[in-house]
Amino acid sequence: QFHPLSLDALNELRMYNYLYQKPDFTKIPLVHEFFRIFHNGIPYVCVAMEILGPTIYKVVRFCDPLEIPFASHVKRNILEGLRYLHEVIGVAHLDISPSNIVFRGNFTVERGCVPLSADIRIIDFNASEQIDRIDGRLRFIQSYRAPEVIL
Repeated sequence: QFHPLSLDALNELRMYNYLYQKPDFTKIPLVHEFFRIFHNGIPYVCVAMEILGPTIYKVVRFCDPLEIPFASHVKRNILEGLRYLHEVIGVAHLDISPSNIVFRGNFTVERGCVPLSADIRIIDFNASEQIDRIDGRLRFIQSYRAPEVIL
């Protein structure tokens, strides 16, 4: 019996395996390896990915305001990634938030920091589903739900 968080990791690995079959999709992190460890007799799944920078959430919260042209490039990268994910690959992420989009590149978030590149990666695919398999029981984070979904 796996820890519940490990079940999320297994679902995420299943989705990464599916996404990696689509070589043109570059907006996801590289998974180097995954392995199982035991803690107090409970198995956990661990996933080792490429080193990434901070989330959009951290950059917006702690860094200086982004220049409009740079922010536009970031937005374009996010939207292109989501469009490709949805229209070409046929996957709905189901948990897009500022915490699930990270900058590519290793830099720290400090006052006044500026990301070096607008290149982003979409992460946290444990809630995602292939669109043709969605069963109507969509899972969303409450604060990011569309108003029509809440009603």
